Amino acid sequence: MVNALEFKEGGRAGTRRKDNMLEFQDDERVFDEVEAPGIPEEYNKGNGACMAELQVFGDEAEAAEIEAYGRILEFPTARWPPSYRRQLIDSSAIGIPTWFVSAKIALGEQLTEEQKWTVKQLLFTWKDIFASSLEEMPITDLVEHRIPVYPRSWSIHAKEKIYTWEEQDWLDKHLLEMEKAVIIARSESPWSHCTKFVYKKDSGLQMVHMFFLINQATILSNYPMK
Repeated sequence: MVNALEFKEGGRAGTRRKDNMLEFQDDERVFDEVEAPGIPEEYNKGNGACMAELQVFGDEAEAAEIEAYGRILEFPTARWPPSYRRQLIDSSAIGIPTWFVSAKIALGEQLTEEQKWTVKQLLFTWKDIFASSLEEMPITDLVEHRIPVYPRSWSIHAKEKIYTWEEQDWLDKHLLEMEKAVIIARSESPWSHCTKFVYKKDSGLQMVHMFFLINQATILSNYPMK
């Protein structure tokens, strides 16, 4: 993985381009390979421009291992590009209050004014990772969730529930939005559960999943807190 490669140009550190390419122009080239698995040895060492493209190779386990190793050494990786390392935006930035109002983020009243401003700086620095709509939420494969069930368990299929007009309106609006954003998908699984609605403090509806029937067939993972 070229991510774990340090290079020098005539004794000076080289630069990384925005398209994740390492490039320099010099006949005197020195490559210092960091002790990390999977670094390819084939580099163009001819005269003129020399470019080494960042790429992930090998099986998934090897790639994940290299990825974790790169993060420990604070190297940019495919999932952790250089832009992930940032300095707090200057406190004098004009756009902070405006963005904070438009983002509709509420801070606790127990914070001091100095603490509130520090939080605003932090959130504004990373504002690109905040989503204002479901469609802006990216899909991730960093976490996979599985529910182990007992062998020879009967599949649990909940009966269809009758919803009120208010609840049905909520479903008609939000389920289509979540499906469009690929947060949920239509399924023909023999397993299913019911949902119910509770009122939030702002009088809006919140959907609650009722897993208690499926829990009866689930192998519980107990982690004693000692």
